[in-house]
Parts: sequence; structure tokens; C-alpha cells
Amino acid sequence: MDPLQTPEPPVTPPAPEAPTPAPEPTPAPDAPAAPEPPVTPPAASTTAPAAANSNTFSIVALILAFIISPVGLIMGIIAFMKSKKAGQKNNLALAAIIIGGLGVVGEIFAIMSIVAALAATTTTITTY
Repeated sequence: MDPLQTPEPPVTPPAPEAPTPAPEPTPAPDAPAAPEPPVTPPAASTTAPAAANSNTFSIVALILAFIISPVGLIMGIIAFMKSKKAGQKNNLALAAIIIGGLGVVGEIFAIMSIVAALAATTTTITTY
């Protein structure tokens, strides 16, 4: 034998066949059937409650934007950020932000106008 050649492995005889298993016995016709496993409902999606929650929050923000503008503006921003984090568009929250912002600007303008009007109408009493 040449030292560079590898020896061939010895041939092994084939293994004897395993015996086939016996068939399972069939139950008697009067025996009760095995109970079926309980059916589990599919898992609920986690985005539905977040969407419903932010939608309700944005509706409240929109209503408050008409009544109490600063509160509606803040709630609109919070609702918009929640819906953005959930990956959804929320046009009601955007409307609450716009209306609340315009309301805050209008309130500031009204306060400045009232202060200017009161300053112009104050009379000073002068004695001669």
C-alpha cells in the first residue's frame, strides 16, 4: 500500500429492519369521544386601544380649543404626539392645535386691546 493513499473503510453489513409497530386499537362505538382542545381567540392588536385613546383625547382637545383655548392647545399637542408615536395621522388633534393656537393669539390680542382702552379712558382729576 502506498503511504499517500488513504485506506478505504471496511464495508459494514446492512442493519436488520426494525419491526413495524402494531396499529392502535379503535375505541368501542359506545365510548365517549375525547374532548376537543379549547379554542383560543386571536391576540388583540395593541394599536387599536392607542388609536381609540388618542382619538378621544383629540375630540376633547378640539372641544376645549373652542371653550378654553390654552387647555385645548395643550391637549391637542399631547394627542398629536400620542398618535404620531403610534404611527397614525390624527387630523382632529391637528385641528385642535390650530384652533387653540388661534384662540390663544386672539385672547392675547383681546387682553392687549382692553388694557389699551382702559389706559386711554382713565381720567385724571386736576385741581386748579
